[in-house]
Amino acid sequence: MTETTMTMSPPKLNPLIDVADEQVPDHPLAINWVGMNGIKMPMTYMGQSIPARVGVWINLKDPSRKGIHMSRLYRTLNEALSNQNVDLSSLKGLLSTLLDTHSDCSDRVKLKINFEMALFQSSLLSQNKASRLYPAQITLTQCPNKTQVIEQVQVAYSSTCPCSAALSRQLIQGQFKADFKGETQISMDRVHEWLGQQESIQGTPHAQRSIASIQILTHDQDSQLANLVQLAEKSLKTPVQAVVKREDEQAFAQLNSQNLMFVEDAVRELCHGLSSQYPDIKVEVSHQESLHPHDAVASHATGYFELGL
Repeated sequence: MTETTMTMSPPKLNPLIDVADEQVPDHPLAINWVGMNGIKMPMTYMGQSIPARVGVWINLKDPSRKGIHMSRLYRTLNEALSNQNVDLSSLKGLLSTLLDTHSDCSDRVKLKINFEMALFQSSLLSQNKASRLYPAQITLTQCPNKTQVIEQVQVAYSSTCPCSAALSRQLIQGQFKADFKGETQISMDRVHEWLGQQESIQGTPHAQRSIASIQILTHDQDSQLANLVQLAEKSLKTPVQAVVKREDEQAFAQLNSQNLMFVEDAVRELCHGLSSQYPDIKVEVSHQESLHPHDAVASHATGYFELGL
């Protein structure tokens, strides 16, 4: 007896239903932005391989259209970004490609990319170098006859409170007066020895790790993120350090004492250092207080951002 095997053909299916095209919404409404956010995407930007989180949105200008095809946007992003070497110019070109996927119902597109940018930092005095990671964001928007790019970066720095420093000096003065009460002549050696004793320094000013978030409306073809970091750290003068030996830590303490700042001072220094190159900036600083259980914050905007756009 010969054994036979029966092969069944898959059933023939009707064309798949496309609800987004074939149905009408119960409450017709043109929608400003619709898309996806938080897409994990490996990419190479500015020569660095980075794990990015990407958001993409388009408008839905037809109020009777049920929805968009998000898979089209995702496939386009994946082809353009995943493990590809991109720059600001190619990202601008990607906007048009994304918009082409929905040319029948959209005329605006927005692309947002969040990642961490690595830059090398030299120690203050020693010969050490190490990389620092800076949270960054690029937001690109294309509307009819207009393309806009906003770049944002966060810089961490140390802020020492001027009020706390003044009060600490007052305590040290009081201890000095008490320890040398009645003495009219004090040798330099005795003062030098007194300053080196821990019990002589009755107060130390409080400092805290602080964050500056900087946004610019860029009109350049090349990314400005690395330049923003350089200008911000030069303006603030006390950026946090990647690798530190004792001589670097002492130099850092000296920089903090020479650059006491409130949040207002930090905003002013940043705006002063950035405004000569960038007319459209938004600066937000947060001093994560060691004295209080809350943060001290300040912000300032110029040009495009001043208008609240």
